Amino acid sequence: MAKFKVKKINATESSKTEDINAIVSMAEAVTLDINKELRDLIPPLSASELASLEESIIAEGVRDPICYWTNAKGVNYIIDGHNRFSICSKLGLSYPTKKIDLPDFEAVKDWMLVLQLSRRNLTPNQASYLRGLQYTREKKGIGRPLGLDQNNSDKLSELNTTADRLAFKHGVTSRTIERDALFSTGLEYISHRDPQVKKDILAGIYKARKSDIQAIAQGKKSIDDLLRPVVIEEDILESNQEVYSDFNETQIRKLILAKTKINTIIGQLIHVGIDKKTIKKIFSEELKNK
Repeated sequence: MAKFKVKKINATESSKTEDINAIVSMAEAVTLDINKELRDLIPPLSASELASLEESIIAEGVRDPICYWTNAKGVNYIIDGHNRFSICSKLGLSYPTKKIDLPDFEAVKDWMLVLQLSRRNLTPNQASYLRGLQYTREKKGIGRPLGLDQNNSDKLSELNTTADRLAFKHGVTSRTIERDALFSTGLEYISHRDPQVKKDILAGIYKARKSDIQAIAQGKKSIDDLLRPVVIEEDILESNQEVYSDFNETQIRKLILAKTKINTIIGQLIHVGIDKKTIKKIFSEELKNK
C-alpha cells in the first residue's frame, strides 16, 4: 500500500475526518472486477432500496468500503459492495476499498454468506436461501463448518449434524435448516432455466409459494409449472408494447409495481384451468384501460 505523509491540518473534526477518508481512498488504487457467481450469491436489493442507496451515496458519499479479494491471477473480485460499485460507476464517483485476504474461491463464498446473514434487512426468504446454501455447502464438504472458532464453540462442537450446528447458530430448528436447503436448491434449479426469476423471487417481485420451490428440489413439481405465469406475462407485455410505450412515468411505475399482482393472478387463473389465450386477452384489455 502506498504511504502518504500527512501534514497537520487546522480544521474542524468533521473536515479532519473527510481528509482522512480521502487519504484512505487514495492509498490503494485498484481495478475491481465482478464475478457473476459471487455477485449472484447476494440477494438483490429491491428497486426502492437501490434508489435509497443511490440517494444516500449522492448526499453523503460511500461510507463503507467496497471489499475485494485478489485471486492467484491478480484479479480483484468484489465480494461486498456490488450495488455501491454499480452506483458509483454510473455516477462517476470515487469510493474507498478494502482488501480481504482469503485462501481460495470457496473461502470467499463462505465469507460472503456469513456477512450477508449478519445483516438485519434480510427478508425471510433471503435468510432462508442463505442458510440453505450454507447447509448444502457444508454437507458437500465445500464450506467451512460455521462458528467452531467463535463464541459457543464447545456447544457447537457437541452438535452431531450440520443442521444442528447451523440451527444453533441461527436460532432456528434443524428442520428449518433442512427446509432452507430444499428452498435454496429449488432456486438454483430455477436459476439454471431463468436467472431473473430467481432474483425476482428473492427480491419479492415474483410471488412463488415456498413449498412449490421446495417441491422442485425434491422432483415433485416441474419448473415449467412455476415459470408458466412469467412466460405469459412476458408475452402480454411484448404483445402490448405500443400500448404501454406511451405511458407517462407514473403509469409505468404503477405497472412495474403491479408486476407482483400480475404474476399472482396469472398463477391463480392457471390453477383453476383458464387457458393461456384467455389470460392474455384479459390482461391485454386491462393494459389498454390503464
